[in-house]
Amino acid sequence: MSKAVIVGVTILSLMVSPALAIPVIVVGNHQLVPDTPGQQIPINVTGGDSVYGVNFYIQVADGGPEAGGSIDGPILQDLDIITGTIFEPDNTGEYDQDGPGSPDAVPQWEGHETTVTGLTPVSADGLLGTVTIDTTGFTNGSWALKMSDTVNGPASFSVTPISITDGRINVGQIPEPATLLLLVLGAAGLAWWRRLARKR
Repeated sequence: MSKAVIVGVTILSLMVSPALAIPVIVVGNHQLVPDTPGQQIPINVTGGDSVYGVNFYIQVADGGPEAGGSIDGPILQDLDIITGTIFEPDNTGEYDQDGPGSPDAVPQWEGHETTVTGLTPVSADGLLGTVTIDTTGFTNGSWALKMSDTVNGPASFSVTPISITDGRINVGQIPEPATLLLLVLGAAGLAWWRRLARKR
């Protein structure tokens, strides 16, 4: 076979192969019910690049006092990176780096890992894990939900690059910024009107 034919076949195979992209995780903003355990949040990955395993790290705020932080927040009751995920068909099991049971040694952090059993990677496109959160003791508030910067580093797919956008969990009724601004302006207007009415 000539070099021209080999080059042509290579270019053609690249053109018909699906264009994949680095895995992207958008943690998202999630509204949770106050004072309630067992609330589940799905975390998805898109992009489609092949991956051989995952170090799934997730954290509420700065990890809380048990991690050397100062922000007390809802606890991460559980993390499941197998059931219904991209690794369900082929995995070596799920290793809980924080120890089994709830609450863990660091209640506001979870770290689980798994790999494929052989040399065939999986596509990073679909459900990556399900996080279970307990808001017991919290009736209102908002906390960062981070995967890019946790006490154990960022979540990763080993050698495959990854893009992570952190999110938030909100407990109770937290007004949107625009709604909050309207409430503040309304209260200021009412105070001004009352002051004006008293002067008359």
